[in-house]
Amino acid sequence: LKSDEGWKNDGNGNNKSAFSGLPGGYRSHEGPPGYQSGPFFDAGSGGYWWSTGRYLVDNAWCRSLSYKNKELEKKSFVKTAGLSVRVIKD
Repeated sequence: LKSDEGWKNDGNGNNKSAFSGLPGGYRSHEGPPGYQSGPFFDAGSGGYWWSTGRYLVDNAWCRSLSYKNKELEKKSFVKTAGLSVRVIKD
């Protein structure tokens, strides 16, 4: 699922699936008082995409990729965080 370039420490994939997942990181939901958003994390080393599945009241599932390995992981994030979105035609 990972693109064949753009990942930290040569953690690139082979893009066999043609998904071309890039390491866009995520935006934290916690920012300084008076701001709508927090800082970005993991740009270049992690990619995070929202899933449609809800987890608890304020969280939702996401899928993530890391430069460290080839596995697609399932994680939960608070819904006010900023993750990537990928629309896939069914």
